[in-house]
Amino acid sequence: MLAKECGVDVDKHTLHSALTHFYRFAGRGNNPYGDNRPEVGFVDNGKNGNLAFAMAAASLTPNGQESVYAAARDACAMTSFYTTTFMLHGHTGGGIGEIWRSSAMGLLYDKAPAKYREFMDNRMWHYDLSRRWDGSFGILGGARYDNTEWGAGYALTYTIPRKTLRITGAPKTKFVHEYQLPERPWGTKADDVFLSLEAAVDRDGRRQDLSKETLANDSSRPVQIRLTESGEVSDATLRKYAHHQDHAIRVTAARKAMGINSNYLGWRSAGGERRPALVLELIKSKDPRVRRAGIEAMTIGLPGDEWEKYLTPEVFDLLIAMLPRVITERIIC
Repeated sequence: MLAKECGVDVDKHTLHSALTHFYRFAGRGNNPYGDNRPEVGFVDNGKNGNLAFAMAAASLTPNGQESVYAAARDACAMTSFYTTTFMLHGHTGGGIGEIWRSSAMGLLYDKAPAKYREFMDNRMWHYDLSRRWDGSFGILGGARYDNTEWGAGYALTYTIPRKTLRITGAPKTKFVHEYQLPERPWGTKADDVFLSLEAAVDRDGRRQDLSKETLANDSSRPVQIRLTESGEVSDATLRKYAHHQDHAIRVTAARKAMGINSNYLGWRSAGGERRPALVLELIKSKDPRVRRAGIEAMTIGLPGDEWEKYLTPEVFDLLIAMLPRVITERIIC
């Protein structure tokens, strides 16, 4: 996409098919390896931050700042805030995850200034200690700390908000070759809510305020402890987090309602009380993000007699009703 801005003749089919492939994952979980379902967990190895920049490039299309691509950019970047408590987790010692997590958060400098400031202030120590004696960067605690070619990517943390590059918001020049991307490469308008930075509205018409969240209280590790490691959890708490903006937090809460605990990688174990009534409530939600969390939780295998508490005729009918008509007709036939 950046090459096309420079006037390079890029094959349209290849570009659009790749764009569609990756766009599907934005706001719906972790950008996976390959053509798979989005992954669930709080360790993405930098893939969501990487996807945020791909969507930032797509948002350079005419009127792109009001497009689904800009919304996808912001939704992917916001996962940096919630996953940051699992610093340096991931392949290669986690270093590459920190490069993309930190730089992607810079894309939210204007859109979510309070969260950006909270993120930077609480990680400043790590950036300071990652500076080497000669001013270059490594990544403190990363497997390749002394490799300055690797660590140079960490310096993007400081430069992204300056908007000196087209992909980070610099204005176009006379040399830019504009080109138009599809208005919506995949899905329908109803799918756009997955790209929202707001929490879902609950059954009482209330929407929780996420603007004052802190890393100490509201990022992935403290939320995970609250949901899966602190003993008894109320329905109200599970309901709150099942309506959260972050996909992994929603699914963790929904799985807990199934009596299943999720760890930071999304791996599952027995988690106590089963709450079929609450899962049914989630599947009946008006917000597709909440419905998706309930359905995602129901994909977990349970013993037959336990499974029957959840997959009732009422739930089955709700699931069928969510399918496109053409698919439903084929199932019935």
